[in-house]
Amino acid sequence: MKRFVYFFIAWMIGAVLPGFSQTMTIRVATYNLLKFPYNNGIKRIPAFRTVIQAMDPDVLVVEELYSETAGKIFQDSVLNYIDTLYARSPFTDGPDTDNLCYYKKNKLILVHTQSIPTYLRNIGKYTLTCTQPSDTFHIFAMHLKAGSEAEDKERRQWDANLLRSNYLDKLPANSYFLVAGDFNLYTGTEPAFITLTGEQADNDGPCFDPIDKIGNWHSNAAYAKIHTQSTRTTVIDSGASGGLDDRFDFILCSASFLTSGGLAYIPDSYAAFGNDGLHYNSNIHSGGNRAVNDEVALALYQASDHLPVVMDFSVEMKSTGAVIESGSHDPQTFQLRQNYPNPFNSQTIITVFLPQQGDVAFSVFDTQGRQTAHKFYTQMAAGSRTFLFDAAELPSGIYYYTLTFDSVRLIRKMIVLK
Repeated sequence: MKRFVYFFIAWMIGAVLPGFSQTMTIRVATYNLLKFPYNNGIKRIPAFRTVIQAMDPDVLVVEELYSETAGKIFQDSVLNYIDTLYARSPFTDGPDTDNLCYYKKNKLILVHTQSIPTYLRNIGKYTLTCTQPSDTFHIFAMHLKAGSEAEDKERRQWDANLLRSNYLDKLPANSYFLVAGDFNLYTGTEPAFITLTGEQADNDGPCFDPIDKIGNWHSNAAYAKIHTQSTRTTVIDSGASGGLDDRFDFILCSASFLTSGGLAYIPDSYAAFGNDGLHYNSNIHSGGNRAVNDEVALALYQASDHLPVVMDFSVEMKSTGAVIESGSHDPQTFQLRQNYPNPFNSQTIITVFLPQQGDVAFSVFDTQGRQTAHKFYTQMAAGSRTFLFDAAELPSGIYYYTLTFDSVRLIRKMIVLK
């Protein structure tokens, strides 16, 4: 029996329907929310909605959240205001404001999170997997110490060294990772930036600027198009003023994103969102904006004193799906939905659509092909049916659940996290 089960699950994992290669795009963004929900943060929600709708990120890491409640407000009132597209990472309350990761549930699965303590603001590590195919990447969200004094630079250097030495260089060679957030850096010669991007004895974790625009960014018109602070020339909601003249916000990437592989940076996709390069030392919406329309430019001005940064990468999809057919039955009429939530702790919901009444077999296997659960339903009625699967007795890990109906078998992957 065990040999049969192992063969069966291995066959199902490998025997996807033949299809042509497709490409899925993942948009990653980072956004400093300006002490949300304080500083009139609730009143700024309509502006955030406009920005997010225009930017349409698949993954969004945010800085300057004040609480778990603030993270939920932003999720419910901004990201999921129209439709429930986004899930979020667990929240860790650090010594100052905090980071959080939001992601589209139809494209990505959050498989691991970690909060890395630092002197001022914790670094968030978020490991995500693309739903199809299962390519994994890491995002490290940072908000480094602000200020131009020697002590401020030393604090930034300390955090950068912690991340590089203890985490980035410890990742397996050729890993996919991004380091994103508000770095508060004035120049590419600052020790913190050199630590993140330079050569090390253990050199698996250097970061790269996807657009290779390294220099003295502060008050330098040559970098006007990538400046991210400030969107205003006057103080609004206690945010910074002075107009756009600093590149404080970054998305840096590992070398793997810039070389051939499963995940690939899309050239020219990196941008300080809404920056047309024509608003150096001025308001982002003054006199019109060639990068975004007037409504979005005004929203960027109102929402935060930072511009978000976006970067796209492509994911090669090697198959049209994971439905396996044996027989003349049309597999499109028998549907198995991805379980929700996923990942989950103990219970998850699985929905199936039956075109007609019939017998249904439900099974769960681990990655070694061992059957961990099985249920047979006799003459289940046609239509939408929901299963509540309880994984209380299963350890953390990846599992595959299958449904068989009228000689058609379908399989999906689920992740138990405890």
